[in-house]
Amino acid sequence: MELTEEMKTRNILKLLIFAAILLPVGCGTERSPSLLSAISQSETLKAEREPEEIVFIDDFVAGARTAADQSRPMLVFFMLPQCAGAQQMMQTTFSDKEVGKLSRRFVCVLVDSSKNATVCEERNVTGFPTILLISPQGVEIQRMSGHQNADHLSVQMQVALQSTASHMSTTVRGAVPLNR
Repeated sequence: MELTEEMKTRNILKLLIFAAILLPVGCGTERSPSLLSAISQSETLKAEREPEEIVFIDDFVAGARTAADQSRPMLVFFMLPQCAGAQQMMQTTFSDKEVGKLSRRFVCVLVDSSKNATVCEERNVTGFPTILLISPQGVEIQRMSGHQNADHLSVQMQVALQSTASHMSTTVRGAVPLNR
């Protein structure tokens, strides 16, 4: 019986889920070559779909201001340039078509932690890579540490968008008019 590409992808994803449960994945963590190979294969298959380019702002304060002005949540990617997990996410997770499509509804900020230690301290980020999804009001919605695959990230982005939309509709419904 010959395995189709879809079956191969599913098998690799099952392996990744199993490995993610058993092994922490992030910078500074020892990983087996077979796990790296499986992660690489899976992410390569995903990245072969038409990539979407994500536009990152490299200034957290400007990103927060834009998010508030445009009532959009923020996706903040904290990374270290020498971190293999962060580099892999830049090449695979952030080039995924679905993640790219969803990113248009966020203000995306890239924080190079080696140059922005203050932002890391303010947001209590101590491990890399880390992704924060933050409401337009500056409230943390979701925190993800370590390597994130595109499927997981896109689900979390959708949850953040729903949370933001829910908060915005509650705010509008409960708003008191200024001119009485």
